[in-house]
Amino acid sequence: MQVAYVDSITGTDNMTCFKSAPCTRITKALATKRPYVKLKGDFDEAVTINDQNVTLLADPGATLARNQTGPILQITATGTNTAMVEIDDLQITGTSGRDNTGISVPVNGNVTLSLKRAKISGNQVVGINFSGGSLTISKSEIYSNQGGGVSIGASMTFDITNSFIYRNGSSNAMVGGVALPLLAGSTSRFEFNTVVDNQIQNSTTLSGGVTCDKAGFTAPNNIIARNLVNNDPNKMTSNTLGLCAYPTSTVSPTVTALKFSSPDTALYNYHITAGSSAINQATTPSTITVDFDNDPRPKSASDQGADQYKP
Repeated sequence: MQVAYVDSITGTDNMTCFKSAPCTRITKALATKRPYVKLKGDFDEAVTINDQNVTLLADPGATLARNQTGPILQITATGTNTAMVEIDDLQITGTSGRDNTGISVPVNGNVTLSLKRAKISGNQVVGINFSGGSLTISKSEIYSNQGGGVSIGASMTFDITNSFIYRNGSSNAMVGGVALPLLAGSTSRFEFNTVVDNQIQNSTTLSGGVTCDKAGFTAPNNIIARNLVNNDPNKMTSNTLGLCAYPTSTVSPTVTALKFSSPDTALYNYHITAGSSAINQATTPSTITVDFDNDPRPKSASDQGADQYKP
């Protein structure tokens, strides 16, 4: 038996979590110690994964929230133990009026976390606060987290690609879109992301878009645009801050030329449309061969950001 099944709609309160008799709580499924947990429905609980290697596989539309203050999902590894966690297709969403962090990985944890096609949204604190090892984010959306999008601690390794990071932070936030670690590992990567309309408090040491201050680190083929410092898109640190470089990327205080599908009206959509200035401009060589939607990227001149335009 490799899979524990959780179904908030038809499940029952049991400890076995079999396919024929799914349980109703993710915590009980994790207690089975099976390597895969299959999720269906909407869940309201605080989930902690400690010293466990597991993959969470969510059905379309499955959500995890917490109607109490605190992290919705916390991942820890104690001592020399590891926690290797993959999360596919799950939406982790904060509750209005609660000081939630979407995903929290504390300092000193030997955690490897991979998010694929995930959505992290609506948290009053930061969407992802990662301080414990190695973080991979691909084909995901991090948005509308009031305390900021993604904060990664010093010396962590990260691989963030083909993701939309938008409308995070506020005029009081200390994290805008993404805060990358000062001592980023040489294998880290930040490519083909769309980082737009994030905001941070009035600051000269932080950026509304991407904070990245490692000399020699390059983050190519991104779109980083119309991010704000205290409601201002034109400050020197509005879009980027630090010594990192962004070759063949768009870094701009405006989005008009990018021709996003719906950048100003909910539901916001930052896919590019015909005539976008991002088309064919991602010329820095990359090993990434598909985009957010799994559409192929040409080897020579791809499109900047998470979306490869498809007529």
